[in-house]
Amino acid sequence: MNSDQRAAITDKIVELVLAKHVDPSDVHRDYAPWKAQVAAQRGQLINRADEEFEAGIQELLTALGTSHMGFTRASNPGMAAIFSLNASLGLVGSNGTQQWMFQQVIDDGPAARAGIRAGEILLEIDGKGVKPQTAPLFALGEPHQLVLENWRTKERRRVKVELPQASKEKGRPPMVIPKLITSRMLDGQVGYIRGSYFQGVLGQDFIRGFEAAVEALKSAGAKAFVLDFRANPGGGLASLRMMSWLTPARIPVGFSLTRKAIRAGWKKADLPCIDKLPATKLQQISMVFKYRVWNRDRSVALATEGLGLNRLQGRSVLVFDENSRSAAEMVAAFATEHRLAPIVGTKTPGQVLGAVNFTLPHGYSLRMPISTWSTWGGETIEGQGVEPTVFMPLTVESLSEGVDLQVDKARDIAASL
Repeated sequence: MNSDQRAAITDKIVELVLAKHVDPSDVHRDYAPWKAQVAAQRGQLINRADEEFEAGIQELLTALGTSHMGFTRASNPGMAAIFSLNASLGLVGSNGTQQWMFQQVIDDGPAARAGIRAGEILLEIDGKGVKPQTAPLFALGEPHQLVLENWRTKERRRVKVELPQASKEKGRPPMVIPKLITSRMLDGQVGYIRGSYFQGVLGQDFIRGFEAAVEALKSAGAKAFVLDFRANPGGGLASLRMMSWLTPARIPVGFSLTRKAIRAGWKKADLPCIDKLPATKLQQISMVFKYRVWNRDRSVALATEGLGLNRLQGRSVLVFDENSRSAAEMVAAFATEHRLAPIVGTKTPGQVLGAVNFTLPHGYSLRMPISTWSTWGGETIEGQGVEPTVFMPLTVESLSEGVDLQVDKARDIAASL
């Protein structure tokens, strides 16, 4: 690109941020200082090489201080492990240094198919050493050669991981869609279900898969359930169905507000409320018309569907971690606020905002939050996260030996329900 093209991209980003961006920590934020920061760096930015320009823009977006900020090339952006390998990485300390360790490896994802195991240390990607603090990125649609190390034995091995092209899921970041549902029986008549991603606006595939898993586990003798949402990056309204399964009643969940709604002083009780997922094609069309045509503002309230009694209520333990984001955190916050189920694991990261993708000039895109999210009780999760009922971190020692302390603890609690 030339400097004029980089200038057009920069100016469009500034225009969108000033018009749409929301910061729940300061809903009436003055963006003049940030605009001045961009102006001060603009001359240098637009005359840099493309990679340096991209890194500089990302730094300016990070300076806004909210989650769900992304600046990518449409051609082949590097994505975090959770969106590319279907695995999560966490920093662990050893001998005074920090390294990236695989924590969750989703069944049938690129990492799992390559034979990567939880507890292995990531040392190299394509011949380059992996630095601590900077999260590794992986180009979609390409193979990568990784060097892994067993933490306990220090044995090293090379693996080749094949990454498919990014899915074309409207409104979501480029990603490899993980296997949505996996399930199995644990000891003590406890069924285990992992929900990896609330895919799609309405999440019908997730809902059908989850319901099938519950029925299969009940037939196998499950009396209680461990529901695992670790490394779940969020998604759509399947999370509302998940919350509805936790209570028989219709209960307000929370609400979102855009800049327009905040300026106009809209109240949560006056917002359009989604409290029922469509069951038929006609209902789906009606819902799309209501929220995409008639009410195009993304300010909305959510309430559970009032589905009545089911086997999950009072018989489930939920598992979350620092990689459970967005809609997954909404489920954690709802269960906590209404004391519907114990939560085992670690604190969620506090990244819950309504984000959309914007097309930029010259093949780039901007992902940016345009609506806040609060629980019905007024708690903001963004920047705060959700604390577990039972704090149970993973350890390098346990993972390297194939032991999942979080699931084991959740199983023990579920067996006593």
